[in-house]
Amino acid sequence: MDHFKILQRAFKITLNYRMLWVFGLLLALTMGGGGGGGGGGGSPSSVPSGMGNDLPFSGDWPSNWPPVENVVGTLIAIGVALLCAFVILGILSTFVRYVAETSMIRMVDRYEEDGTKLGFRAGWKLGWSRAAWRLFLMDLLTGLVFVAITLVLLGLSALPLFLWVTKNETVGILGTVAAIGLFLIVLFLIILLSVAVSLWMEFARRANVLEGLGVFASLRRGWEVLRKRLVDSFLMGLLLFGLRLGWQIALIPVVLVTLVLGSVLAIGPAVATGLLATLLVSPAGWIAGLVIGLVVVLMVAIVVGICTTALELTFGSTTWTLTYREVLALSALQNGQGSDLTADPAL
Repeated sequence: MDHFKILQRAFKITLNYRMLWVFGLLLALTMGGGGGGGGGGGSPSSVPSGMGNDLPFSGDWPSNWPPVENVVGTLIAIGVALLCAFVILGILSTFVRYVAETSMIRMVDRYEEDGTKLGFRAGWKLGWSRAAWRLFLMDLLTGLVFVAITLVLLGLSALPLFLWVTKNETVGILGTVAAIGLFLIVLFLIILLSVAVSLWMEFARRANVLEGLGVFASLRRGWEVLRKRLVDSFLMGLLLFGLRLGWQIALIPVVLVTLVLGSVLAIGPAVATGLLATLLVSPAGWIAGLVIGLVVVLMVAIVVGICTTALELTFGSTTWTLTYREVLALSALQNGQGSDLTADPAL
């Protein structure tokens, strides 16, 4: 397998097939998430002497507040609404992610087959399929198994700590040392396992999308490809890791330029907000201007980060699709069956 030829081809496709960037952008937006919220409130703890009769709630002021039950009920309703919104957003994000990933794999495969560049609607239609659902099930299954194995290994590494129940300090210390050693070994094994699973799933995903195999059949095919092309797979993964690292280093000047650009763009809104807040609200209104400026800089940085991540994801997905095609083509040639992608299901 000519790894550098595949990487060059993937780079060329990524550069010229710009509709892939859109689906890469969808992946960048949906492959991570986060949320947050906050709130606050307060009430006066004391009323200055001589001012009680001037207040609208003079005397018995707590009676002007709504009942505690209503406040708690409102907060619970808001919390439930936010939770439902996050759940709906998570479901929508997951749906878009797997459709976009399926689209990208099939669009690259179609482009390699006949040179056709698809638009967004045609590309989305390729991803709107059972293959996207099977990708989700594969990730869910392997994720649960991986977490279970990780927890078991970590639990086993902690077993020597139970030597403290002997109430012998020396034995307890030896158990702690042993637990630390086992933890480091387990951590190393988990890293190796995660790398193996990552390579395995790259092939299994394409077996599902390109060959229409079921969940377990795709996992078996992916494992067979990895097992028979272990060196080639590991080398391709290593090359992609190196390119990703180089990409991150190359982005350092981009980050600096982004900060400068964001700062320039933030000057206008920050100064305007600061002056307006100072004139209308408080002499400390410049703080509001500073906050607005920081928000503008942050938004510019987020946009640039998402765009660069989209390109990285597009290149990586394209590379693994080309690698899978190459593996199947080589296997077919070795068996004298030409270059039919669906030939030799057992590899």
